[in-house]
Amino acid sequence: MNRDALADAAQRFARRFVAAPRAALAMSKSLLNKSFDPPTPPWPSLEGQAQAIAAAAPDHAKAVASFLAAKPAAFDWDRMGKEGR
Repeated sequence: MNRDALADAAQRFARRFVAAPRAALAMSKSLLNKSFDPPTPPWPSLEGQAQAIAAAAPDHAKAVASFLAAKPAAFDWDRMGKEGR
């Protein structure tokens, strides 16, 4: 892949994060950053905490309400990738 094609692919990938829930991205980034620090953190506990926090977030409540009302999701990672946003 040439430099321009790589830059375009990276931009398309990065745009997928624009509409993503910020709190969820922040928690994912935090967990990823902790994965580089020895000793290995207690992953099940950390993941459980992140899931509990995410479940209490307004974005989660909106997503559940949309799902129960059979409305399309506000954020769809797969659709974002296909549309190149």
